[in-house]
Amino acid sequence: LKRYPQAQVYALDFSSPMLCQGLKKIPESLKEKIHPICGDGLTPPFCDQQFDVIFCGYGFRNFDDPEKGLIEIKRLLKPGGQLLILDFFRPKNFLAKLFYQTYGKMVIPAIGRMISKNHEAYQYLHDSIQQFYTLDECKKILEKQGFNYIYTKNYLKGISSLITGEKK
Repeated sequence: LKRYPQAQVYALDFSSPMLCQGLKKIPESLKEKIHPICGDGLTPPFCDQQFDVIFCGYGFRNFDDPEKGLIEIKRLLKPGGQLLILDFFRPKNFLAKLFYQTYGKMVIPAIGRMISKNHEAYQYLHDSIQQFYTLDECKKILEKQGFNYIYTKNYLKGISSLITGEKK
């Protein structure tokens, strides 16, 4: 919004409590430009070719059917529109694997249990990562769905990664 002040942002999440938490973090000056919508990413309530950019931050891994999610994302993007997915992909390199098999498997759930009393959510995080795509697998799925100019970038030695693509 700083770069494109005329832009409108739509925040889609199936969890109403998550949207409420997000609303609390929006500065008053931006509230008229950010529109929280409770809905499912596999059946989003938007028109075809409505968006220039779609960003999915740590949510793609939670789609029941990620390929169907990509079909919907492609439907929503204008030609030349950009998709950005930031998530925890199943690691391939040694350091990221080591992190997830030690800290991610034991420490994060233990801290989650102590702080939030919700061990299951943090255990789910670890388990969902182990069942998710590698970055290379995700890239192939984006290509299969017709995205091009696919770019990937690892953060924290591959613990978290960004993958971007453009709708043809």
